[in-house]
Amino acid sequence: FDAAPRQQQLHSAKIISIDGVTPGPTGATSYRVAAGSHVLTVANRIESRYLPFNDRARNSGVASAHYKKLTIDVAPDTTTLIAARLNEDKRNESQNDAYWDPVAWKQVAEACR
Repeated sequence: FDAAPRQQQLHSAKIISIDGVTPGPTGATSYRVAAGSHVLTVANRIESRYLPFNDRARNSGVASAHYKKLTIDVAPDTTTLIAARLNEDKRNESQNDAYWDPVAWKQVAEACR
């Protein structure tokens, strides 16, 4: 579920791992973690229409080279939403994936289930 607001240059992102462990089940859109600090490995899912270069340039090389790390502090009873921020000033830079960064864009207070 992609709720990231485009007017803030935020786009869909996928969590590849949490603290070095692949979360599951496959295809889930949310994961439960303990309160505290966690390191996420994130891939962007910015649609091609927002970028001036093609998917071949964007996806060249090893897939894991396109992942980025994001450290978040999770508060108890809180859901943190993750997105890929499109860096407008670097949107032409497919090298080193300078055109995006992972961000925790919203926190929602809600009871843990």
